[in-house]
Formats: sequence, structure tokens, C-alpha cells
Amino acid sequence: MSKELEGAALGDRRRSQRLGAIVERAAAEPAASFPDLTKSDAELEALYRFMNNDRITPEAILEPHIVESVARSSASDDVLVAHDTTYCRFEGDREGMGRIHVKGQGLWAHVALALSPEREVFGVVGLKYGTRQGPSRWKGSRRIAEVGAGEDSESLRWPQLATEVGRRFGPRRPIHLMDREADWFELLELLVSGKHRFVVRVAHARQTEDGSHVNEVLAHAEFVATREVWLSERAEGNGAKAQKTHPARKARMAKLAMSASSLSVLGVKAQRAVPLHLVRVVEVDPPAGCAPVLWTLATTEPIESAEQILRIVDAY
Repeated sequence: MSKELEGAALGDRRRSQRLGAIVERAAAEPAASFPDLTKSDAELEALYRFMNNDRITPEAILEPHIVESVARSSASDDVLVAHDTTYCRFEGDREGMGRIHVKGQGLWAHVALALSPEREVFGVVGLKYGTRQGPSRWKGSRRIAEVGAGEDSESLRWPQLATEVGRRFGPRRPIHLMDREADWFELLELLVSGKHRFVVRVAHARQTEDGSHVNEVLAHAEFVATREVWLSERAEGNGAKAQKTHPARKARMAKLAMSASSLSVLGVKAQRAVPLHLVRVVEVDPPAGCAPVLWTLATTEPIESAEQILRIVDAY
């Protein structure tokens, strides 16, 4: 990757070469501090000057890597693009940082990573980032009126990054993989209308266009595929909401059964419908006291056969 980043357009060839050297050392010791990565006070000062240069942006640094990642992915018939957000937390007083959850300061980074269905990693193909300024909009589960009203919605990172990644891949059309945070109607509508391929885990209970409940329709659909998967151990989440969505579990082998239906689904608030293929994944005979696996996946991938349904589940 260091050789790729040496091609970054930073306005001066020496800056691009320095970037390659920084990345090479950081890759060898990712947990090391800046003083530990450098061999002298002069090198450390040069590193800080590089980091503080306003003309060196994350977009410029990452661009040659994104180009090469897209090119590498051409070796695969299908390309998966996993989208997720991480929060970078920093201690002490630092300029430019924002809120992290209730306490702490830092920034959020929303990353799109390209890989093959066999999980060969091609590289990062997109990035959005930002900070939360001002007080929190929420106190517990209650939204505080007017607080944070002037901030851009962080949720826009999902459609913006999907659109940008889709533009880079062009007619090859990768399969976007998104977790429950991406289950909002306008995003699903945009993905469908833009002819994007995707697999999104469903978070909300919705109705179909004819007034039926989606979960009830799926519950009555016939199982057409099964698979055994190993579930790793998981600690209980922090807070009541996390404990509900991510309960603690012991490691175990789980037998999963899958069904699928094509439905026209209404938004929770928007009285419009979007056509979706929905795959329901249910754990059969979970151990006593264990919360069963229960997923619903929304997708544009075909669901006519057991093999196609299994590919959707495997992709997610």
C-alpha cells in the first residue's frame, strides 16, 4: 500500500514520497506513537509538518489506493463492498474534534471496503468522515428539541458513499453490504431506483403495499435452504438498547433455515412503496435460554433458488 500512496497528488513529489515512508513504518508498527515511528527529532518534526499541512487531505492521500483497489477487484466476477462506521476517540485537548457518543471526543469515519465473495480483500474504495459539534441531540432515548438542528445529518454518509462507490465501479455494479443502521426507507428507495445491488439487514417492522405485515408474510413462507454456521462468543452490549439488540451468547453451532419472498414494502412514515426481495434467516432449535438467530435481509439479488438465497446470506 505504501507504493500505491506514493502516487498521491499532494502538490509536491517529496510529500508523496514522505507519505509512502510514513505508511510503511505505520503498517509495520500500527500501535506505535509518532515519536516511536521516527528515528530522530528532525524526522518527528517533519512528520508533524506533514500532518499539519492543510493542502494534504484524506481524500488526496487515499485516492491512488482507491483507484488500485477498484482495479484489483476486476479479477472477481462479483465484488462485495462492506459499508460500516467506526469512531476514533482521542484523549486530551485536541483542536477540531467532536463528540463521541455521550462522553469523549474524536471523529467518525465511514468506510467502504471491497472484497471478493471468498473474502479476498481488494482494499478501501470509499471514505466519508466528520465530527459532531455542540451538545448531544439525545438524553437517554429522548430527543432534545432544537439541539443539533444545524448539523448535517450523519445518515447522509450511507447514500453518498454508495453513490460514489457505484460511480467508480460503473457497469460492474458491486453488491453493497450494510447493517441495520442502513435500514431507512429513503436509502432503500435510492438504491433500488439507482439499480444498485445490495444486501441490507432489516431493523424496522413494516407493512406491504396491500396492508399485510412484512414479518407475518415472511413467517409463513416455506423454508427452502438450510445451513450450519459457527456462532462466536459475544459479550453483552453496553446499555439497555445494546443489550436488547446484541445479547450475550456462548459460542455454538447453529442450524439456520432460510425463506424468501418478493414484496412491495411501505416506508414507516413515507406512504410510498419500494419493491424488495426479502430473505428471512431463522435458527432452528436453539439451546434453552439462548436468543435465536433471526435476521431479515433486504436485497435486489435474485431469490428463485436455494443456491441464490444461500449466496445472499453468505455475502452478508
